[in-house]
Amino acid sequence: MQYFFDQKRGILWYEGDYSVGTQEMSQELNSWDSDGINDYIISRDQMKLGDFTNALQDFKTYRRFFGYIDGELSAVVVMNGGDRLKSKNLLLEHIINSDFGTLKPTKQILSANKAQGIVFNDNNRNNDYILYLIVAPQRQGRGYGTRVVSSIKNNIEFFAKNSLHNSLSTQIHDKNIPSQKVFERNNFHTLNLSFQPCKGLSEYFLEDDLMR
Repeated sequence: MQYFFDQKRGILWYEGDYSVGTQEMSQELNSWDSDGINDYIISRDQMKLGDFTNALQDFKTYRRFFGYIDGELSAVVVMNGGDRLKSKNLLLEHIINSDFGTLKPTKQILSANKAQGIVFNDNNRNNDYILYLIVAPQRQGRGYGTRVVSSIKNNIEFFAKNSLHNSLSTQIHDKNIPSQKVFERNNFHTLNLSFQPCKGLSEYFLEDDLMR
């Protein structure tokens, strides 16, 4: 397994593969259980978390990363790096609403300049997505999620190797307030839209420029 130590945030990252070590980590993930995991990732009557993320790894563009803090497995992240821009139409609507519209946003929104840059610089394979981010149940509510997102955005070359890093985004359920706060603390902003195309989910884009 490839690894990277983020000294500033105290996280040792391993990139998952098909080794025995990765399978052992997956087994540990199978023991994770919380309301957040069951409400927003998988339900109790479906497969367990480790098996679920292991299945996602079979998609060539999806990669798992295991984060260790203080010697304990504390987070797992599923990334899709270097993909097409999936929300171009939403970004265009957001730009129009931001510049000319009358919609009054209820949350901090992505700047029109940043949205324009993402659309203009899109080359079909340079956008990165955080598909899933799960913190160990016993570590939730202690700031670990904020550290994890900070580690991803500041070391994007490790998490999305085959990308030019035009954008970094995620989708968050409208009722998942803790996750919204984690990403908002890391300068992710939502879009100003008249309606959400995916019921219950909102797009969040990183306002900062990513390192290239």
